[in-house]
Amino acid sequence: MLEIEHFYGSALLLSFEKDESKTIDISSLEPHRKEIEKNDFLLIYTGWSNYWGEEKYFSDYAVLSLEAANWLSEFQLKGLGLDTISADVSGTDDYPVHKSLLNKDTIIIENLTNLLSLTKFSFNFSCFPIKFEGADGSPVRAVAYI
Repeated sequence: MLEIEHFYGSALLLSFEKDESKTIDISSLEPHRKEIEKNDFLLIYTGWSNYWGEEKYFSDYAVLSLEAANWLSEFQLKGLGLDTISADVSGTDDYPVHKSLLNKDTIIIENLTNLLSLTKFSFNFSCFPIKFEGADGSPVRAVAYI
């Protein structure tokens, strides 16, 4: 079980909306290495939240490559946030990106919205979960403090 401090800290927002690839790989993240190292959370905007309420939202969204997830899991990140339904491709049975991150206690915050309404790309962030016994996830109230 993670301590409550694990759900609050400094965050960096990266936008991959204009990236037409459906895979975010290490080469996309590497230019931001120094900023990632300085933060507790990495939030990724892909533009996919624009499809909320449509069938399209549930498939064909951008995801991290397994190599990129493994690369990120070497940082001291508390969490990775995404504006997609999942960190893994739809229809997966083994959830390799989830496992790579969660094995390093990097939590995954999915279905984020309004990321582009942030006026800064570095800020404090919280995603406090509801405590459920025996659960492997929880809804959160994700908040950026600017």
